[in-house]
Amino acid sequence: MAEAGSTPYIRSILFFATLRGLLKGKSILRKTCGIIFSKQIVIADVREKIYDLETPTKAEKSSLHVDASNLDLHDKLSNVLAELCGDFDLGSREAAVQTLTKLARYPKLRRLVGIAIPELVKLSSSRDRGVRSGVVLVLAKSAEFAELRDEIQLAIPSLMDLFRDEDSEVRLATVSTLAKLAEHGESRDAVKVTVPSLVALLKDEDFKVRFATISTLAKLAAHENLREAIRDAIPSLKGLLSDQNWSVRVNTVSVLAKLAEHGCNSFTDRIAQR
Repeated sequence: MAEAGSTPYIRSILFFATLRGLLKGKSILRKTCGIIFSKQIVIADVREKIYDLETPTKAEKSSLHVDASNLDLHDKLSNVLAELCGDFDLGSREAAVQTLTKLARYPKLRRLVGIAIPELVKLSSSRDRGVRSGVVLVLAKSAEFAELRDEIQLAIPSLMDLFRDEDSEVRLATVSTLAKLAEHGESRDAVKVTVPSLVALLKDEDFKVRFATISTLAKLAAHENLREAIRDAIPSLKGLLSDQNWSVRVNTVSVLAKLAEHGCNSFTDRIAQR
């Protein structure tokens, strides 16, 4: 029923029934509706209906069983999705994470993700590893889009806390998020403060985190206003030339070569030192 093969009329009925279940339903119903909703987003006319929720008709408000006065359905939907990202049920969390990452793909719907980000940041300190992992996944995807980067920049202090997360996948996704932010000039000053914490990750127990951190520092060093902050990382990088993991060693050689190519004396002097 959630597929594009059904008629527009049927899809419309299913969409509003699903949305009503998300907004008003109990736990099990919300989980089911969340899964259906995540599949509906790929259908173009459903995306238009989601966008049009900003100015719903009286009939649509009535079909959703919500108060017709001054209600922003986008806000309500975003808050419900963020809440589900912190749900105790794995299926509910996965559906909400999938929904938010899919919404971020579509420019007209990114506002919904932006509304959810502050609540997601609060969830980044959850005791549940699965919750933290899902939250960082959404933030990493969102960092690709200009409309969402301002919200994520405000979350950088919370992201830095995740560098010390017990879950290596959370640490890895956090590094990825900051790397994506650093690709854009308006975010680099905000990212600069994370460099000392990134350098500490060069000693991470997980080789995938070390590998990603090396690559991220190299990307940061490509920008002149970040090079001085990166300079102090070179001794730690050189230490990875003897890392037990071959891919880390190879990546380190490549990165040190790239740093030298930047033509910055502070880099070449540091690299040349024993």
